[in-house]
Parts: sequence; structure tokens; C-alpha cells
Amino acid sequence: MNLEILTAACRNPAVTGKCAMGVMVKTPRKGFSKTRLSPPLSSEEAASISRCFLKDTSMAIQALCQEDPFVVGLAIYTPVGSEATLGEFLPAGFKMIAQREGDFGTRLLGAAEDLFSVGFSAVCLIDSDSPTLPFHCLRDLTTLLKEPKDRMVIGPCSDGGYYLLGLRHPHTRLFEDVTWNTDRVYVETVERSKELSFGEAATDPPKPGKRPAMGKAGDTGVSGKGGMASATVTRPPSAGFPRPKQKRSGGALGSTAALTR
Repeated sequence: MNLEILTAACRNPAVTGKCAMGVMVKTPRKGFSKTRLSPPLSSEEAASISRCFLKDTSMAIQALCQEDPFVVGLAIYTPVGSEATLGEFLPAGFKMIAQREGDFGTRLLGAAEDLFSVGFSAVCLIDSDSPTLPFHCLRDLTTLLKEPKDRMVIGPCSDGGYYLLGLRHPHTRLFEDVTWNTDRVYVETVERSKELSFGEAATDPPKPGKRPAMGKAGDTGVSGKGGMASATVTRPPSAGFPRPKQKRSGGALGSTAALTR
């Protein structure tokens, strides 16, 4: 399937002012995807799992796109050159944009910056290991990102990472001084948000997770399981940010706390 490929810094009128709901993904293929599962699985079985997870997650996003024109579904993919293969597993109407090279923090920040640069007013980065994320979580997340506040939405995992990150502006500081591939990723990201005067983060306890979270060792995606115990942290209006600008363990976004002043 030939899907549109977005190019960083090239404004696209079709997405201007909308919310990018992007899945961080390695193109599913033997010997490249879910390699941490092999052994005990064969490399082909691991790739098959990756394909199934991606299909389920992207279909949920596409269903939201059909319901809400504010949302645009994307695959934020690696490696470059795998576009034709990746397109076989994505719904019609999805778009693609390549990941930057670098560590996971570089990839996440790059994805956010590149998506804002093409015209999106909100960006949500989701892991590719969330096939059972409840649909209402995505819907409620979109509602939060529609609000004209400079906001961070983060979904913690029980292993210390996160499965989802939603932003209204690409704050570089959120990705700096974070000890990637450790159980400190979520805590340190929240600490960075406080430095930006977003306020205090309030979350329910992370739900049990079985897969590495975004920012943890494993694939260039995120993971988790269960109800979506996310937090939203918003910048106080007095901070004066001029322009209002989502990886999964699972959980209900209804448990998210939005803090404003």
C-alpha cells in the first residue's frame, strides 16, 4: 500500500492544526523485530508478533481518526527504505515519517520536533506493543490534547519507563538528562517537566507490565499492559507560553489528573 511519507520541516496543509498520533515502530521483519523474544521464539515468530501488535494498535488509532478529524494516524518508523514493507501492515489513510538516528531519547525528541515542523499542533508518541489499549483511552487523550494549554501527558509503566507521551510543544528538556534503558526513565522525565514549570505530576500507580517500556532496553517502541494510568502535567498560564501546541502499559485515561493553575 502506498502511504504518504511526511518530510520534516515541509509544511503539510492536510495536517496543520491536527494531532499526530504516532506509533514508534521498527518495521516488522525477521531478525530485526522483537529480537529480545528470540529465543525462545524463532526470529520469524517474533516478527509475526510484531506485525500483529502493529496491526491492532494502528487499527485502533485509525478508528479514532474516522471518529475525530482532529487525529491523524502515523507510523514513526525505522529503518529508512522499509516503507513498502511497513505499508502492508498499516491502515489506509495512515501516514509515515522516518525516525532520526541516535539513542532512544534522540529518536523521541526528533519524532516530536519533526511532527510539529510539518504543521501538527499536538503530538502523541505511542509504543507499538499496545494491542489491547482501550479505545476510550485514545479518545480521552485526544480530548486532553485539544485543550489550549502547553501540556505533557505521560503514561507510566511498572518497570519505570513510559508507554505514551503527548505534547503540545516539543520541549527539548524533557529528553535531556534521562537515564535511558533504566527504571529511572519515567521519574526523570517528570522531573524534567517540573523544571519547565509544568507543575506537579499526579498519577495512579503504574499498572503491571510485561514488556519493556518506552525508553527501556528493547525495541524502538514502548510497552506495557493493563489500564492506562497516565498523568497530565500542564504549564501554568502565567508561564506565558504563546502557542498551544501521546507508549502503552495500558489503563484508563479517566484516571489521569490534569493540573492547572
